Amino acid sequence: MIAAVKPLRSVGRAVLVTTIVLLSAPGTTGQSPQLLVDGNPLPGASSFPTSFGRGPVDGTLTLVFNDGVNGNQLWLTDGTSAGTVQVTSFATGATVIFRWFVTMADLTVFVVERGGNPELWRTDGTPAGTFLLHAGTASSGLLYPVADVAHGPVLFFADNGVTWRTDGTVAGTYSLGVPDAQWEGVLFGLTLLLGVQGEVIVSDGSTAAVIGSLPGGVVFTVDGLYQLSLVFAPPLLGFQITALHLPGNPGTFVPYPATIAAASSGGVLIANATGLSHWNGSGPPQQLITWSSFSPPVLGLGASTVFTANVPGLGAELVLSDGTLAGTRTLDLQPGATGSSPVLVGQIDDRLLLWANAGGLGSEPHLTDGTSAGTVHLGDLEPGPAGSSIGGWTPVGQRRALLAVQTTVLGKEPWITDGTSAGTQLLADIAPGAASSLITIGGIISNVGMPLGGAIVLMADDGVHGREPWVLPVTGSHLAVQRYSTRRFDVDDPVLGSSVALTCRSLQPSDLGLVAVGQPLGKCAPIAPRRCLHFDPFAAFAAAVVIPASDGTWNGSFALPNLPSAVGVDFVVQAIFVDAAQPLGVDVGDAHWWSLGF
Repeated sequence: MIAAVKPLRSVGRAVLVTTIVLLSAPGTTGQSPQLLVDGNPLPGASSFPTSFGRGPVDGTLTLVFNDGVNGNQLWLTDGTSAGTVQVTSFATGATVIFRWFVTMADLTVFVVERGGNPELWRTDGTPAGTFLLHAGTASSGLLYPVADVAHGPVLFFADNGVTWRTDGTVAGTYSLGVPDAQWEGVLFGLTLLLGVQGEVIVSDGSTAAVIGSLPGGVVFTVDGLYQLSLVFAPPLLGFQITALHLPGNPGTFVPYPATIAAASSGGVLIANATGLSHWNGSGPPQQLITWSSFSPPVLGLGASTVFTANVPGLGAELVLSDGTLAGTRTLDLQPGATGSSPVLVGQIDDRLLLWANAGGLGSEPHLTDGTSAGTVHLGDLEPGPAGSSIGGWTPVGQRRALLAVQTTVLGKEPWITDGTSAGTQLLADIAPGAASSLITIGGIISNVGMPLGGAIVLMADDGVHGREPWVLPVTGSHLAVQRYSTRRFDVDDPVLGSSVALTCRSLQPSDLGLVAVGQPLGKCAPIAPRRCLHFDPFAAFAAAVVIPASDGTWNGSFALPNLPSAVGVDFVVQAIFVDAAQPLGVDVGDAHWWSLGF
């Protein structure tokens, strides 16, 4: 989710000091997925491809598939058939299972199970740079990275009850001698880990120490510090919430099942089978609304948390709450007691996408800002009262989403929406007729595809080649290619003819930086261990000086010309900061891949 961009301030406003050169490139006139590679060339045979996210080289994606000869192997793709290459060569005949991929700038670390034994591997995208880092403890089978994003030059992982670290080298992979962790964050330049049994651990990346204990719980912040603990002591089964920041550490017990969410007004929201309440540590929870049931997922929309619940007299509708009575309301999309039975999908820009049964058209896609007037019907995808169904979705930048939509005539096929009726369209009937090309898990809105630079890779079966990877160009979108700096940097979609917002946060008053735009390097250039420059500094680029405002934020913008020949041109935009603690005196921070478009 991209952070909301605040209004430009007089302090910290970007000034573009050079002009980017937009190279002429073939325009992408249409969006239609094409077969990327027939991983198993036997007629009708499937390679059963899966992807675990971006690869160690910018503009690449990891793929695991079975070509029918070599068994499950790891491949890397740049979105072309010629650029899809095998990087592992595990012996055939053995069961190989891939898990837990984490990219560390120019390396990807992952877990492989062979014969039930877990192993930690790394790859730089080449066979020679792909090798074993650590053979896990065979008796436990428990080997996993603590976080799905590397926050620095070290990746922490757990093995058989102990936390380890790796910098991507064999010599730099060793035990820290502290209990295994389940959560990771950054605090004043140190890594903060939370152990499975509630141990609070700090690490400088080379050593670690337990500094406290929060037994049996996870910690989250709203307007204070809250601990959420699972209680399993029959007949008590539920959650204990403790306000650690308040005198005496008051708490409240919530019977299972329940969903706990942060409230924008402070405190926590508690949703269970009977209704929604709010607790901030002062007395018992306050009842906000009564309902007879609610259904996941729970999503955020502005200052509100959104639930799907069965409200007396209204049926199944959306309930929005900021944690106050005045800010808790029902969005009645189908007036009367029947209800619209909404299914929450996800966020497009600053609105929510959902499927709802309203207006006698069956369950169909809508986009809402949380008000009746701001709710738009996106189309009758299954003509008549029957309704279509949503099986999966993948955000495409901020403004669009790739959808797996099931209809009677077409089966389950890829659609795309930009939040308008005209922009909600079938991409292709990959498996012609009523057959479905897409497979999604029943009852779960899962990912349809994985982002790859200016494209999406999805797995589909056209009835001829079996289940194989397909690639869809998605110009005018962006993708984070590096996320580990403590200084956050976000961008908007690169829309030609518009002003693209740039945002930095979590800055120190003394920070001085630069936001630069340049052509992708492909293989990023290391500035320090696992810290890379992702754009070519010798190619023409644009730059904006970053001077933080008093609240630690910076807001800028970059005007993209209305140039049709630039559609599909790729750039990287990256934040760079002066930092004496780094070897070259600079910290290269968050970077995003831009694929220009309308």
